Amino acid sequence: MAGDPFKKVRPGDTLSIPAAAYNAMLDAAVANRQGQAMGAGPGPGSVAATPTSTTVLIKNNSGVARNQFDVLGLDGALFDPATALESFKRQVVLKGVIPTSDHMGKFVVLQEPARVGGIARACLLGATVARVNVTTESLTYADVLASDATKLQTASSGKAAIVWKQTGTGVKWAIVALGGASTVTSDSGFWAVVISSNQDGAASSPETVRYVYTLKAARPSNARLWEPLPGATEFYGYNTNEWPNPTIGGIAVHLMPVVNNAVVWVRLAQSQVLGPVHFFYYANDIECV
Repeated sequence: MAGDPFKKVRPGDTLSIPAAAYNAMLDAAVANRQGQAMGAGPGPGSVAATPTSTTVLIKNNSGVARNQFDVLGLDGALFDPATALESFKRQVVLKGVIPTSDHMGKFVVLQEPARVGGIARACLLGATVARVNVTTESLTYADVLASDATKLQTASSGKAAIVWKQTGTGVKWAIVALGGASTVTSDSGFWAVVISSNQDGAASSPETVRYVYTLKAARPSNARLWEPLPGATEFYGYNTNEWPNPTIGGIAVHLMPVVNNAVVWVRLAQSQVLGPVHFFYYANDIECV
């Protein structure tokens, strides 16, 4: 059984349970018990409810017991297919360490506490709660902070697209979408309300006029209306219906701006030279010019 602690025992074999296999069984039992309790809502130390996320198992090789929503840099697979192929194929289990600058874009967010050397669930892709060190409120991405496994840090680009965060700077709670603009689908995004609009200075004529919009992440209210998420920060976006203005029967038309308080589906920020830009599609009212 050397090299593969999870190799199955055949009838007649002497039963000898390696420490790694025994500890993994305990970790699985604890994870199952916590998962059964998720229906009552996550409490201290429980598994985070992330139904839209891709979760994997990760071994905590950081040398310190880690808390829920801590960040671990990826340090390869736990099982080597050359020596433990069956275990490698059975389930994805990674190794996690304290992040360094080499782990930019290569990290997970723990969904439960992890003891030293223990195995825990972690979010690899998708939506998760996280702690983020907000250096500048206008930044809409986050990535690892070297030598710090307790939080992410805002950046102009990165693996984590910030869907929502508490206002202000410093360490804040946030909801992030791991994967970034390079790996999410064209439908990935979130709902937002239009706060205001201004004509884009890049537009040189009425036929090509477009607008830059100020938006906030939104949620349905108790009155079956939509409202900005409490504490949500404003961000800027463009309506792809305005790029460029259309013509109808050979006549150029002037698109009117999307009205304030309109609810739009915003695609996760796309990386641009001057920073991340958000886009949405909305059918404008028009007037002939």
